[in-house]
Amino acid sequence: MAWVLGLATFTVGAAVLAWFWAQRRNEYFDADGNSVKRWKAPQLAADAARNTPPNGIDASFYQVLNRYEVRATDVAALIIDLARRGYLRIEQDAKPDARGRGGEWSLNRHRVAKEKAGELHTFERVLLRRLFAEKEAVRVNALRRSFGPNFVAVQNEIYQHVTERGLFRDEPLDVKVAWRRRSSGLIIAAAFAWVLLQPLMPYPGSIALGVLALGITAAVLSNFVGGRTAAGSAAALEGAEFARFLKFGTPPLTADQRPGVFARYLPYALVLGVEEEWAAACDELGDPAVMAGVLDWYRVPAWTIEERSEVSAADFTAAVRVFYAHTARVIGSSKAEPQRKG
Repeated sequence: MAWVLGLATFTVGAAVLAWFWAQRRNEYFDADGNSVKRWKAPQLAADAARNTPPNGIDASFYQVLNRYEVRATDVAALIIDLARRGYLRIEQDAKPDARGRGGEWSLNRHRVAKEKAGELHTFERVLLRRLFAEKEAVRVNALRRSFGPNFVAVQNEIYQHVTERGLFRDEPLDVKVAWRRRSSGLIIAAAFAWVLLQPLMPYPGSIALGVLALGITAAVLSNFVGGRTAAGSAAALEGAEFARFLKFGTPPLTADQRPGVFARYLPYALVLGVEEEWAAACDELGDPAVMAGVLDWYRVPAWTIEERSEVSAADFTAAVRVFYAHTARVIGSSKAEPQRKG
């Protein structure tokens, strides 16, 4: 009898949770261009690839479309992309060890014209302001002590940006927090059920365990709550096609795309985890225009790669990848406050 009560409690509660979960399903475009909610994404064609990033989707927030959360790796990619575009310069001050640990880098701010500054998104302006304050340079390792609240501020701006862009129906953080509050409420309700039902019925613990199981289920589901719009889902699928190009394709060959294409696409390759394949493809092409200008935004001391007259895409990528991983670790371990909007 006890297990029947527990199972019945969980089954009824699971049906309610499933209804809430269904409201948060991602939307996709159907064959007629209409937006429909679906449990699973359409199957990507085996040979689907595109040689340009998703339309208007920056590398720094692309993965938010897939995991509904801004992480330290996204902010590290944003720093790299801002350097590439001329808003700051990354300089390596100390070499990491053979395992990529240690090392030090400086971020040096570039003062740009008002017209160029106007091209920044709000979350990019917030990051630059929070990184530098009134300083012209900052050490990456120093961010470990104080960057936590600033990381949260950048996260919140990115959440707002992807929602205002129409990629999500509601801010992903708000949805995640709402689900975690529900899970906390269910866990507390389980304790109350066990105490209050003892004098009223047999087997109160069975009902309490059923409610507790619902709370744990809601907590797990909070990490996978979506709510993308059809436009957001289309961008996510385009990103998957672009990742396939970076991994298996070759750089675009048109005259306007070719110069500096390695540097333009490198932040995307880093967040998509295909940077080695992208660098190898660019090296095989052997065209100086592809590598144009990379050392203008990432300075490596003479005792590493800059001492050579020509730097391969693979060598440059290895140096940037170490910076990317190190900066993400520093930001992720900074004394961040809970993700709440101030």
